[in-house]
Amino acid sequence: MRSTPKKTVDAILEGGNHYVIQVKRNQPSLFNEIQDIIVNDIPLDFYETHEKGHGRRSSWYVTVYDASFSYKAKEWGNLQRLVHVHALSA
Repeated sequence: MRSTPKKTVDAILEGGNHYVIQVKRNQPSLFNEIQDIIVNDIPLDFYETHEKGHGRRSSWYVTVYDASFSYKAKEWGNLQRLVHVHALSA
């Protein structure tokens, strides 16, 4: 039986829509595959921005990876891209 997030992705795709999901550690095999992609693959694109306000500095780093080759791609509704967002505050 497919887990609830996978069922939700299936329903979204059946409706002819695209999706973006947040992955947490409660999907351990997918989370580990994502970590492997981030560490070992070359990004398709990268963006960073820096802000200063309310007495602190924040930096945001956004990286896009190709995930279509992942062994998890079919299992997760033909997964195509991985977007990694990393924020730092000081």
